[in-house]
Amino acid sequence: MVTLALRPTTELLRTLATAEPHPPLYPLLLKAWMRLAGTGELAVRMPSVWAGTALVPVLAALGRTVGMRAAVTAALLTAFSPFLLWYATEARMYPLAVLFGAAAFYWLARLLRRPSRASYRFRSGRSQSRARRPWRESGAPGPSCRPEEP
Repeated sequence: MVTLALRPTTELLRTLATAEPHPPLYPLLLKAWMRLAGTGELAVRMPSVWAGTALVPVLAALGRTVGMRAAVTAALLTAFSPFLLWYATEARMYPLAVLFGAAAFYWLARLLRRPSRASYRFRSGRSQSRARRPWRESGAPGPSCRPEEP
């Protein structure tokens, strides 16, 4: 990733679009960070270290949706996981991907546990039924219309 982030931005984006299987966020983030902090070994690894460190409170918050014991367990398992510690010291995108995945799962759990208009619509499918209403009422073919059975 470091050699990719050292390239000019247009070449980096072209390489990401054609030859690289990874999404573009981490190389672009690393490129911006390397402009600020330099290209030393410690500086290049810092975005991954920060993402790995931020993962501990995010997973603790996710565990808190279940209970305090689950929050402490999740935080301890995350903080001392050899796999997560290893990848938090690599200059790769994996800790950032795990952080975003855990944050997305936390927000989904929060949306489903706390009653609000958005979570009610999400759980009941009301937002989808309102979107289909014009087609249903007009009788025109639309997303909610099925072909008639003979």
